[in-house]
Amino acid sequence: MILLMIKKLIKKYCCWQEIFTLFRFGIVGIIATFIHIFSAWVLLDNLQIHNAITANSIAFLIAFIFSFTGHYFWTFKANKSNTNIKKAVIKFFIIAITGFLINTFSLSILLYFNVIANEKFAIVIALIFVPIFTYVLSKFWGFKS
Repeated sequence: MILLMIKKLIKKYCCWQEIFTLFRFGIVGIIATFIHIFSAWVLLDNLQIHNAITANSIAFLIAFIFSFTGHYFWTFKANKSNTNIKKAVIKFFIIAITGFLINTFSLSILLYFNVIANEKFAIVIALIFVPIFTYVLSKFWGFKS
């Protein structure tokens, strides 16, 4: 009964294409987030970068490459034929940098006020706030045809 009501609401207020786009965005975002976290941790532990902000910045660039590629060619593929890749890269980079600044500000606050002492865990917590912002701007501006 409840599932039928949810299905009717989704059918009335959402289209399945939007749900699949959101699903693809989530998959790419989750993988990019794991790439970001893994890269930051490798930089901190194995490459002896002793600053979480520096490690986070380099990890962001690594994850950005994956994220843009995934979103351009898979998540928002319906818009790809009408979207100039150079413009899309610039717009998505602006979106990603803004998200990164939000992430870095959050990380800085967490570390400065010692809210979370473990740098690795603080990076994970700081990454949680960005996806909603990124999806909305990507959908309606970054990859819009």
